[in-house]
Amino acid sequence: MPNATRPFVFINKPALISGPPFNVDPTRVRFAPGWTLGVERLSEAGFGLTLVSNESGIAFGYYDNHTLEILHRHVAARFAGRGLELSAFLYCPHHPDGTVSRYARTCDCHLPQPGLFIRAAAELEADLRRSWIIGSSADDLVAARNAGCRAIIVDSGHEPELLVTRRPAQSQRVAPDLITAAGLIIDESHAEAAA
Repeated sequence: MPNATRPFVFINKPALISGPPFNVDPTRVRFAPGWTLGVERLSEAGFGLTLVSNESGIAFGYYDNHTLEILHRHVAARFAGRGLELSAFLYCPHHPDGTVSRYARTCDCHLPQPGLFIRAAAELEADLRRSWIIGSSADDLVAARNAGCRAIIVDSGHEPELLVTRRPAQSQRVAPDLITAAGLIIDESHAEAAA
């Protein structure tokens, strides 16, 4: 990987913000409790921050790239208001059953495929071996394995049986919130640096 020098934390959008399915209206999103402290700690620890998501609503014609960009600007503004920088918003607009022909296909960027993270390694100089995915589902654990990252799940309560029965043996990290997830990531990174 070219010049892979910096660890990143890739936050899957559902672990950071919630709202109705396929929502891109900034007035209807809700940020996870304690998100600011969690991401502030990660930023202070030297991690780049990037939001990742599957946006199959584009493939189904529920919204377009421009509308999604409005939501992204809203999220970036919330980060900037805390003195934080999001390095990128990486998303997959595809779905094989989509109704918008341009996006109706199988791809390598739809999570849990690793395409978004390979792109981050190339464009952001992300060191995937030292990077993490904060997710909210078992698919995020698979995405981490496929990309060569580590993962931690913020347990939203939506997939408890999957988290218990299907998560890869090497990825047993589950946290109740973003603050705890950030602390676990930082503690493990410090332990590795000291080893």
